[in-house]
Amino acid sequence: PASPSNEDIIKAKSSEIALQYYWHREDMESKLHRAIQWLLVTGTVAMHSYYDADDGAVHSEPVSPYDVLFEEKVTEPRDSQWVALRSYHVEEDVKKAYPKYADEIASTQNAGDGPSLDSNLHTVPDDRIELMEVYWRDGRHAILAGDLYLYKGTWKTKTFPVQIIRYTEVPGRLWGIGLMQPLLDLQRLYNEQRTQVVHNVKLMGNPKWAIPKTAGINASALTNRPGEKIYFNPAGGAPSQIQPV
Repeated sequence: PASPSNEDIIKAKSSEIALQYYWHREDMESKLHRAIQWLLVTGTVAMHSYYDADDGAVHSEPVSPYDVLFEEKVTEPRDSQWVALRSYHVEEDVKKAYPKYADEIASTQNAGDGPSLDSNLHTVPDDRIELMEVYWRDGRHAILAGDLYLYKGTWKTKTFPVQIIRYTEVPGRLWGIGLMQPLLDLQRLYNEQRTQVVHNVKLMGNPKWAIPKTAGINASALTNRPGEKIYFNPAGGAPSQIQPV
């Protein structure tokens, strides 16, 4: 509460109850779990809050950073005049949602064939349509399928509907740094040093042999088996192990 007054206490408790209700209704625990996964690995994730007229409720969804697009050459998300969110939907569902554009949607290029799709990051079935939901800073809102505008409207909230979250912000860099990236070099160094230790143990545990050419030892006679018998010609000299430094 902002003060000890009963009015402010009631407001604070009411706000807490409303937040708890929204948390459970939207299953925010699992959604934040997915958001944190993207955040730790890639360093950036978006949270999209929108109003659904079908059920008359506000929803929040995490968006992969690979499906968030900004204005070209910006270095801060807030500097971009618009933010676009990419999503993929079954073609029939898109036609039902926008029946007057059914013919145009049918002629739209399938998402799996799109040139902007990186096959290493996304695998999209052939019957999916790529939609772009764009929010402008000046209040405009649109949904596109390729070059076709399926919806044009406005968003009327006080805060921008797409919140960009970055794990580690770097000045002058649009995308954040995740938890994994700074650890990669340390992990490589650890792996290299551990490999060197293992190689050194194997080398010290199997030292080199000094064998006179006249000893008559077969090349396959020396192994690392315990209790092996090595036969040699006494007149030619005995083989001996070279003690490592």
